[in-house]
Amino acid sequence: MLEPEYRPGTTTLAEESVELDEPSVSSVGWGQWSTRIESMIERYPWPTILLALGFGYLLARRLR
Repeated sequence: MLEPEYRPGTTTLAEESVELDEPSVSSVGWGQWSTRIESMIERYPWPTILLALGFGYLLARRLR
């Protein structure tokens, strides 16, 4: 598995979450999850579409 690269002056996702006063992933409810997913789709539409197509393809292969 690839390890993330850490450069001087950069922050990790956990540090950004703390800086933005966002709750941790384990304490987030369904309403907040849906909001986060919607914002991810708005921010990254093409990668989200490709990811959904990939999951659909794998699911179709699995159900065959």
